[in-house]
Amino acid sequence: MSPQYRTGAPCWLDLGTRDLNGSLDFYRELFGWEFNDLGAEMNHYHLITADGSTVGGLMDVSGMTCPEGGEIPTRFDVYLHTDDLASTVARARERGTVYIDNDQAGDAGSMSVMADPSGAGLNAWQPNQMTGFELPLTHGTPVWFECRSTDFDASADFYREVFDWSVVEMDSAPEGTPRYATNGSVTGTLPDGTQCEAVCGLVDAAAMPPEFQESTWSIFFGTKDLDASLETANRLGATTGEVGQSPFGRFCQVTDPQGAAFMLNEL
Repeated sequence: MSPQYRTGAPCWLDLGTRDLNGSLDFYRELFGWEFNDLGAEMNHYHLITADGSTVGGLMDVSGMTCPEGGEIPTRFDVYLHTDDLASTVARARERGTVYIDNDQAGDAGSMSVMADPSGAGLNAWQPNQMTGFELPLTHGTPVWFECRSTDFDASADFYREVFDWSVVEMDSAPEGTPRYATNGSVTGTLPDGTQCEAVCGLVDAAAMPPEFQESTWSIFFGTKDLDASLETANRLGATTGEVGQSPFGRFCQVTDPQGAAFMLNEL
């Protein structure tokens, strides 16, 4: 059963791919994902599960175009929960960019496609019958979400005003590291005593190495063995970056053979 999500919390993800079979094969082997094709009436959207837990969705975007007219690239997208899509869209229009106001996903719910002021794309999701994914924090499931922004302050204001984030900036990071904030507190309690657990992060991409200096949402997937997962990813044709270390485990960026980037985080 999926948890209940507060406004602004990541609640769903999907992978749009221009090589459906290639993506299916890659993630089956890397994470053991299973895929359920929902059929022609749902444009062959695939539900993803890992050991019985719902991870997200996958769809074939070959032949589709962005609102600007270019081809939709292979990429992961993140959805943030809202109880009132119309209100969220109205606020987003004042502070960012809205591409699609309200797209009905059958009985599951409705969504909007937008971007924050830095250009990081995201979706807003108002559920009907489908609340969101499950978060067992296990191998092959999402364990963290992070917005990389080249305009940290503008993005912080956007998520605060549009999605009711409680933006808590970290003040104990080593000197020279990028600014980092969480939506909620890593201790679970805000300075005023309000209970608000951190559910995602915001990082100053402008202060990161050049290869990370873009505005985008990034998904961290759990792995039981980072080295083994990287070996598998490389064998399957992915590109992998340098391994980093955080208080929450070792991590590494991976770009799959079709071009979608994500993070691996050792559990």
